[in-house]
This record gives sequence, structure tokens and C-alpha cells, in this order.
Amino acid sequence: MLAPAEHDLDACVARIDAMKIFPVAAVRVIRVSQDPDAILSDMVQAVSNDPVLAGRVLQVANSPLVGLRAQVRTLERAVSVLGLMGTRDVTLTALVGMVAPGVAPWGPMLHRDALLTAHLSKLLAQDVPSVDASEAFVTGLLHNLGHLLLLALEEEATVALLEKFHDDPAMLHRAEQTHFGFVNAALSAACVRTWELPESIAGTVENQSELPKPGEVSLAVVVLQAAKHVASATVEGTDPDHLVAAFESYPHAQLLNLPQWRIEALMTGVEDILAAL
Repeated sequence: MLAPAEHDLDACVARIDAMKIFPVAAVRVIRVSQDPDAILSDMVQAVSNDPVLAGRVLQVANSPLVGLRAQVRTLERAVSVLGLMGTRDVTLTALVGMVAPGVAPWGPMLHRDALLTAHLSKLLAQDVPSVDASEAFVTGLLHNLGHLLLLALEEEATVALLEKFHDDPAMLHRAEQTHFGFVNAALSAACVRTWELPESIAGTVENQSELPKPGEVSLAVVVLQAAKHVASATVEGTDPDHLVAAFESYPHAQLLNLPQWRIEALMTGVEDILAAL
């Protein structure tokens, strides 16, 4: 059994900042995206400070997901095509991929789970009028950032906890609270707040394990939980019938009020999402 560590959440966030895990340019991109007075040239300047990030923005702008016929050759054009929020999402996706990629198998597994959950969250949210699909993508992408950061900060302890409890989220949360003094979702939310992303995103990430309460239902949390449920089921296969059953087995799926044909269409597209990751 791991001995409790002398940690608190603020100290952990301070360690992350001191270790410079996140590139300065990427954090600047995120903050530009939240500035109501920002213009495209501000975003171009922020992205251009990191050649790797700039290359990733150009790559996505030229990807089939964007679907342009003419090749995007300049960063200015790429940012114009993606927009401020699109460039932010590319940056956040790159950030998640930078954290603990070499900690096999957990780093790559958590990264895949983050990407798939993000895309599923966005698709589900498009059919839920009260949930912003762009925010849903971000909450899905960042929901397990805390785990990735803990792998980077305390690999041995985090791997031990994941190996023992990854199939039992409730036990994993209790073990994290005992050892670290906080759960991974709290660390994820703390980073969201440090980056000055909307509080609605931070709150959804932080409360991702809370059971919906009558009269206090956050459909943003339900969307994230449903997306996580389906993402977990893909470990056993991507057959659409299997994924529809997985979605319907999520206890609060009916709160999203999705018609059966739409659920089936979404689950049929999961294999294509995975192929593009």
C-alpha cells in the first residue's frame, strides 16, 4: 500500500508551473482565445512563438476534417480558417499529447481516451440544445488531464494506483484522495482555471463523477459522462450495436433525450473517429 504523500492541490499546480510542462506559447494561445478584444493577428503572433505548435495548426488546417480544396501555406491563413476557438482547440489537443507520452501504456491510453471522449462529447452536445458543443469538446479533452499530469509528476505512485484501481473509478478516487490529497478531476479543473478558460468548463470537469440530482441536473456533465461511458466501451470493440448498448447502459442516458436513430448514427461513426485519431 502506498503511503500518503504530503501534497495539496495548490502545491501540485505550483510544481506543474515550475516544471514548465506546458509551453508558454500554448498558454498564451489559450488566453488570447478568451480575450474578447483579441483579433486574428494576436492569435497568429501567439502561435508563431512555438514552431511545433505552428506546424500543428498548419497540419490541421490542411486536414480532411477542414476540407479545403486549396492548400493552406501560411500561418495567417491557417488561423483564419480555424478561427480563434478552433486554434485554441488544436492547441489544447497538442498540450494533452505533450503530457506523459512516454509512460507506457498509461500515457498513450489516457491520450486516446481524451481525444475520443472529446469528439464524442462534441457530437452528443450537438443534439442537446442547452450544452455548447465547443465547450463539450474541451471538457472531454481535458477531463483526464489530471491523470496525465500525475503521471508526469509522480509516475511510480500514479502507475501503481491506475494498475490497481483503473476498473473501479470510485476506489481510484478514494486512493487518489488518500495518497495525493485530491482527485485527478480536481487537478484537471485547477489547470482549466489557471488557463482562464470558462468556469463552466472547469465546473463540468471538476464534477464529472457526480451523479445527476433531481432538479439540479447539469446536462453538460451528463454529456461528458455518456461520452466517457462509450469511450470506455471501445476497448471491447467498435461494433455499432455494442456501442449503442453501452450508451444505453449509462444510467442517465435518457436525460439527453436523443432519438434512437440518432444514437445509432453517432455510434456508427465512432470507428471513423478512432481511425482519424
